[in-house]
Parts: sequence; structure tokens; C-alpha cells
Amino acid sequence: MMHGMSTYSLLQFDTDKFDWRNSSWELAQYSSKYFDIWWNPDRYNWVEDSEALCKFCSQYFNKWWNAEKFNWQTSSWALAYYCTKYFDIWWNEDKFNYDIGSEQLALTCTEYFHKWWNSEKFNWQNASWALAQHCHIYFDKWWNSEKFNPDHIDYLEEYCGQYKDKWSVFKLYNMLLI
Repeated sequence: MMHGMSTYSLLQFDTDKFDWRNSSWELAQYSSKYFDIWWNPDRYNWVEDSEALCKFCSQYFNKWWNAEKFNWQTSSWALAYYCTKYFDIWWNEDKFNYDIGSEQLALTCTEYFHKWWNSEKFNWQNASWALAQHCHIYFDKWWNSEKFNPDHIDYLEEYCGQYKDKWSVFKLYNMLLI
């Protein structure tokens, strides 16, 4: 519907007739360069389309960011992935969904490791590999043989060789369990 809308079309845009509930993401995706024309924080579908703001409108982050309206449950990962440079603005350990966002924190927010790291909230099952690959310089802070996913041992070998003395017993133990 919104794909290819011209500036003129957007200037004629009727916010009262637009289907905000089902099509907010289309504005973000196809008309992000006209953000100032269409943006309406009260009508935007935050529940379904918070991710689209991160992905397509990150350059307007300071205009749309609202920690109370943002859908942390489903879109936390998108903040880490697309809005890393605004980390200090959006970061909230109590609201961030570590279940879906741990991997993205390790991948794209390494420089903020000391702010987001929480071994109790981190999704060890799915994102242990990302710690080994992208946060190996903080190995001594995050290493926990009781939590690290043994299926990700290959990442320890490839990226954390300098700490082999700390994880080699973990590897041997898990090899014996197979």
C-alpha cells in the first residue's frame, strides 16, 4: 500500500483514514525518509511494529523513542541490533528481554558489556556462542562452566584459545557425557 508513495502523496496523507493498527510498519519501511510527515506516536502500532521503527527509522531514534510505549517483549533484540549507537538512551536492564536479545547484545553491543552483562538474565542456551565469539575479551567476567552451553564448545576453541586452561576441563567433561 505505502510502497512508492511520493512526497506529494504523503503531504495529502490523512492520518484519520490510515489503518494504523495494521499498517504502521509500512510507513516505517517504505516512507522512513518522510518520517516527519507521517509520524504520530499516539496512533503508531507500538505493540506490533516497534521492531520496524528500529529497523527502518533508527536515524530518527530521538524523535520516536518512548520507553513506555516500545514493545520490549518482542523487539528488545532490534534495539541492540539497529540502535546500538543510542544504547545509553534505551538501555533498561529491567525491561530488556534477555530471552530474545542476549545474542544481539553480545554481537553488537560489546563495547557496553559492563552495562548489560547479567549472568542470571543472559540466555546461555541460545547465545553462549556469541559470548565466546564477540565478548572473548571479557572472558573472565562471563565464563561459567555451569551455564555455558556445551553445544557451543567449538566457539570456545576458535575464539577463546588463550583461556583454554579455564574451559578445557569443561570440554573434557562434556565429551565424556556424549
